[in-house]
Amino acid sequence: GGLEAADRLLGRRIVGLLVALTPEVQWFQAGAVALRLSHETDLHSRDALVALARRPDERSRQEVAKALAESASALGVTVLGELLKDPALEVAVTAARSLGRSPGLGTAALLERSFDGLDWSGKDFPLAREILGALARTPDADAGRVLEKIAGQRTLIKRGHFAEVQDLARQALAVRSKGGRRP
Repeated sequence: GGLEAADRLLGRRIVGLLVALTPEVQWFQAGAVALRLSHETDLHSRDALVALARRPDERSRQEVAKALAESASALGVTVLGELLKDPALEVAVTAARSLGRSPGLGTAALLERSFDGLDWSGKDFPLAREILGALARTPDADAGRVLEKIAGQRTLIKRGHFAEVQDLARQALAVRSKGGRRP
């Protein structure tokens, strides 16, 4: 689209312009700007990307999460990890799905830490289900280990969604063993 054309015309100068324009970016532009900024290493770009991910409107945060699925950068993965903790479930779910598609390094470990911090058998079950789906799809080879750990968990008192989570983890392992295709 337009951002790619401007990038070709302006080269590196576009980064400074994007950083300066970030506060005025509309929600439907937030994703494209976030993806472009995620490839930069300077502090201004990082701060602008973090500011986009922390905007008060849910739609902007969701667009940022959606777009960062295409980023292989460590910054993109880190911002998606922060969006996994978003108070709006739809934003957190979008971040989980994006991490499942992200070519970035360390996505399985990030998803594992997020899953471990959830009340996955109780109130956080919807997000936990999305994280298990992301672990089934991620190209990160470490996801198999994470899913085996989750599937093998034992407890004396099986409450809430415990059995369902274990079943979902086993299904995710089966999907991974088939190369990411649903059984």
